[in-house]
Amino acid sequence: MIPLISKVVYYDSKYDSAWIRPHVAQAIAFHFRQKGFTVVNANSLEAFIRGCLSNKTENSIIVFSMDKAPDTILDDNDASCLMRQYLDEGGRMVWIGDIPLWHIGKIQFGLAEKEREAAAQYYQTGAYIQVLGVNPVIRTAASEAIRITREGGSLV
Repeated sequence: MIPLISKVVYYDSKYDSAWIRPHVAQAIAFHFRQKGFTVVNANSLEAFIRGCLSNKTENSIIVFSMDKAPDTILDDNDASCLMRQYLDEGGRMVWIGDIPLWHIGKIQFGLAEKEREAAAQYYQTGAYIQVLGVNPVIRTAASEAIRITREGGSLV
């Protein structure tokens, strides 16, 4: 297994989340910090990704403790956005919570109601398809038990 060089966990108390409550997101971030990850906010996450892209950093990973990717890395809702560029260059992301890119994370403070509504309706643009190429299948229950692989377990 190739060791990870750059490990970050995204958590920003100024941004909102969907299904993951703030205290849970904070606990997830704390857990990963204890495992050697660096906790980054929305602006630092953008800088981290830009650094990985410009330096061709391999073996990096981002864990999302919140289930809305921030607008700092979703500058467009298509394959040209920063998030997709990172993935295309071999970056890894671990997503927890709601369907990836169903919503976009916006800063909570000073956010106008129309912007909040637009962020909540982000899924209507099909960003999950445009950015990730994924069409989510919505089920009410898992068909089989979820297991952590040996490789995934070594990260936590």
